[in-house]
Amino acid sequence: MGKKSHRPFMVIFIAFAFGIIAGEHFSASPGFILPAAFCLTVLCFFLRGFPKAFDLALGLYFVLAGFIYIQDRKMLSPDDIYRSSSHFFGREATVEGVITTDPSSVKFRSGTKTSFALRVLRARTSWGDKKVSGTILVNIFSHVDFSFGDQIIVKGKLHEPFEYFDDNVFSYRDYLRHRGIRLICSVKKINPPQRVGVKAANPFSAKIYKLRNALKEKLDQFLTANESAIMRDFLLGDRTSRPKIIDELFVRTGTVHILAISGLHVVIVSSVVLFILKMFPLDRRISYLLTILAVLCYCQIAQSRPSVVRATIMICVILIGLIIEKDSDILNSLFLSGFIILLFNPFNIFDAGFQLSFICVLAIILFFPEIHSLILAKVRAQGIFSRAVIESISLSVAVWLSVLGLIAYCFRIITPVTILANLIAVPISYVLLVLGVALLLVSFLNPWLASIVAVLVKISLNLMVGSVFLLSKIPFAYIKLKGFDKFQLFISYLIVLLILWLIKRLNRKQNIPLKDTGQMI
Repeated sequence: MGKKSHRPFMVIFIAFAFGIIAGEHFSASPGFILPAAFCLTVLCFFLRGFPKAFDLALGLYFVLAGFIYIQDRKMLSPDDIYRSSSHFFGREATVEGVITTDPSSVKFRSGTKTSFALRVLRARTSWGDKKVSGTILVNIFSHVDFSFGDQIIVKGKLHEPFEYFDDNVFSYRDYLRHRGIRLICSVKKINPPQRVGVKAANPFSAKIYKLRNALKEKLDQFLTANESAIMRDFLLGDRTSRPKIIDELFVRTGTVHILAISGLHVVIVSSVVLFILKMFPLDRRISYLLTILAVLCYCQIAQSRPSVVRATIMICVILIGLIIEKDSDILNSLFLSGFIILLFNPFNIFDAGFQLSFICVLAIILFFPEIHSLILAKVRAQGIFSRAVIESISLSVAVWLSVLGLIAYCFRIITPVTILANLIAVPISYVLLVLGVALLLVSFLNPWLASIVAVLVKISLNLMVGSVFLLSKIPFAYIKLKGFDKFQLFISYLIVLLILWLIKRLNRKQNIPLKDTGQMI
């Protein structure tokens, strides 16, 4: 066996992702795929003693693996409800199935809309019952009291998702398809659904959803409706009721990532758990294992969003490395987490949240040390505060440059005020996150103390929103674009890479030492 690459998952992830992208846009017959897979397997075996050639063959192998994997995920089973959906269009169909997500209710026109994913078991029409499979999105235009795992019967019209945008950037239909949903069942008030039982659902997931709902109720108890809506998203990843004006403010200042649940939340949770466990006479390895379990539970509570899954995997890899007393390479851990996320759902590669999260962390690992070292060498800052400010500026610049093109492509906006906004809003968000976690913990123990923490949460939250509002009023804080296509996106990243290459070359020329980012991820 040849010498292994120091970062094997970098090759695996890039190749696998490339294969998935190719498989989304092209198809190939088994007559080509099977012989190609066999030949690459044999090639990898015979090239074991040649590291570079082996890495190339391994890369091609995982390109093909990604291609095959997404082709398989795109295939529908013979009894999938989508295959026979044309028989239901224009008619009401009665569908029986099991709820597989936490039902969410939002205000809709003059009433309420409740939505959830339903794993269908059978469909009933005027022609009789038909056993089917697959998952549909159910929209009930009234409030219903259902929970994860309930087996229900709904009567409504089945239809394909509508396209709400015509800019060829976001497709609601593709968004649902990437989550295994191709049909929507719209249920009117006059057809209230019936609960027929509770299917043998995953007991762990059922308890997580129950805990998640209990945490939502605690936020509702101590905060106002709008404050609770923001903190629900900030702490639990529940975006159903966040005010749209808040979204617009944070998008205009390039700080919308602050509201979204992210890797920072996972870091805070793991740090709090480790701090608490240190108070008990536990073996170091036991503390790390319990922290891993706590982080995995939080990942489930946060609905396993790609950014949270990425951070969870990275932290678990690091903690496992500490348990077995072996250092983990942070960049290799990032690519490993990306590979695992794509194994769970290859369509995540097309998700803007996954792309932004992955690029941000990659920028912190690769580009932040270069920018930080260059600024520090030029400014010659003295004192802890000055260095902290320079570190914050460097981090903000690195992240802003890394996502500039992607945000322009996805949201049609450029936000020059982002660097300043991050310097002000991000530190407040750190405090708010710690206070929010404290509020959730204390609310179950001491309501009086929780009310005091809730006041601090209110102050921090209003301070953050108020600062973002004022920054959005600065002239040229944001520039709206009429269009930004894929070619412009490609050119923008070429320019960013050129800038960073020049910074890196300047650092090497002047022998400027780089900052280690291992403790920042």
